[in-house]
Amino acid sequence: MEPTEYRHPQNDKIKMWDLPGIGTVKFTARDYIKKMAFEKFDFFIIVSNDRFRENDANLAKEIQKMKKKFYFIRSKIDHNIRDEKDSDPDFNEENLLNQIKDNCSKGLQDQGIKSPKVFLVSSLSLDQYEFGAMWKTLEEELPEHQRDALLLALPNISLEVIEQKKKVLGNKIKWYTLASFFGAAVPVPGLSEAVDIGLTMQFANECLQSLGLRPESLQKLSDVTSVPYRDLWKELKIL
Repeated sequence: MEPTEYRHPQNDKIKMWDLPGIGTVKFTARDYIKKMAFEKFDFFIIVSNDRFRENDANLAKEIQKMKKKFYFIRSKIDHNIRDEKDSDPDFNEENLLNQIKDNCSKGLQDQGIKSPKVFLVSSLSLDQYEFGAMWKTLEEELPEHQRDALLLALPNISLEVIEQKKKVLGNKIKWYTLASFFGAAVPVPGLSEAVDIGLTMQFANECLQSLGLRPESLQKLSDVTSVPYRDLWKELKIL
């Protein structure tokens, strides 16, 4: 019932806010935006696990007036697939997904939202459905610094995402080099070496964290893929 802040476990500069559902409060979308201080947020994701309602559309309209980005996520898609499969073993998954998306989009259009951006997502299967499509949209529409921060904190859902991370991390090398240069310019004995070691460790840790190569990340990967943790660790080539 109150706005709650969550910091990303891999990057505490990324703050996500869970706001009370607009259907759970007793004031208009305009008053809701004022009370929740929408001006401090960068963009908005409106989530529903069944369908989007009039309150959701009204909220989107008010966000649009603020000239900020908003996206609709239809969650728990894996539940819909499972339930439909239980009731009809011969169902067509692609047809069902298209039907769900069309119904969501049409419902929002009927409420006055032109070309709503709706993504079908399962938090348990990020590599399936439309999580990747949502990321591509964010990549195209967000400012570069926000996009890069989100990218490096994104789960490694595809080889393409990993390649993008490598590119962003590679571009960061020049900034670390510049910081090393300024450290060397200070005439304090031993400072340059200390700065270089600190920067090297900082960059190495950032790479390990972003690419999912820390022990806890490798253990999760082992659990999901059934590949022994020891075998994954052996594949690491740390210089």
